[in-house]
Amino acid sequence: MAYIRCLSNPEGMYIYGGADGVWINHNVLPPLASKEVDDGCSPHFVVPSRDFDRVGLKWDKEWDLDGPVRSGKFAAREVHVYLDTGKPIEKDWDKRFFRKGYKRRPSAFLIRLSYGRHFVMLWRVTWEYIVQSIVGHNRWDKEERAKAKRRKKS
Repeated sequence: MAYIRCLSNPEGMYIYGGADGVWINHNVLPPLASKEVDDGCSPHFVVPSRDFDRVGLKWDKEWDLDGPVRSGKFAAREVHVYLDTGKPIEKDWDKRFFRKGYKRRPSAFLIRLSYGRHFVMLWRVTWEYIVQSIVGHNRWDKEERAKAKRRKKS
């Protein structure tokens, strides 16, 4: 089951579920992603399906959370980072931003998905698409289970 395909987003994310979990493949380069061992394919990591679905469903219900949304070792968090280094921006950056002579560096609010030592940062619109895909898959699963239960009773 595919959550997002690589041609539909700027990160080149291809997320799909398999027997061993949810595979997160991406084309995001460090420092906005963890450095991967070069095994001949695109950078990737595998997350347990249960954790991936729980984080997506919790994000959908409580989208205005300040902290990370977690399940097991998998977490999603909105972060404000410098795009050139991937480092978080200090809390008082806005005080210096308007000062004359301050070197303005490109920054963005991104969503950081992390599992253990692996992480990738992606645009919020991409994450929202993935969350809606998780919600849709969950709704479909519930309907199919209900149909199967009704068939079993009759």
